[in-house]
Amino acid sequence: FFFSSRRRHTRCSGVSWARRCVQETGTGSCVSNVTYIDGEKGELEYRGYDIKDLAENCTFIEVCYLLLYGELPSETELIKFEETVVSEMLVHEKLIGFYNGFKQGAHPMAIMTGVVGALSAFMLSLIHI
Repeated sequence: FFFSSRRRHTRCSGVSWARRCVQETGTGSCVSNVTYIDGEKGELEYRGYDIKDLAENCTFIEVCYLLLYGELPSETELIKFEETVVSEMLVHEKLIGFYNGFKQGAHPMAIMTGVVGALSAFMLSLIHI
């Protein structure tokens, strides 16, 4: 499977581009190897692939792999990655209870912030204190 849109943006690879963008537009920016955005042209790319190509030709899990590892997965890599993701999908009952404790209609970002913070209480083996 070949994407015609895959390209690297050399104009985005360096501090000078970021400085010029801030000076010309007055907006903050960052240099990223993951995402390229040109709002005026309506361009959005992840790792050099046009978002439209990814949406039409890839699964969600393939795009996750691309974002994490920088390349689309081979068939073998995809199978292994899917198995890993599925094995990590279990949600602790107490975390579900935590979710249910939020007022109905609460802002999604407030809920996400609270839940992401609470995750550390459920992943003690990953915390090095």
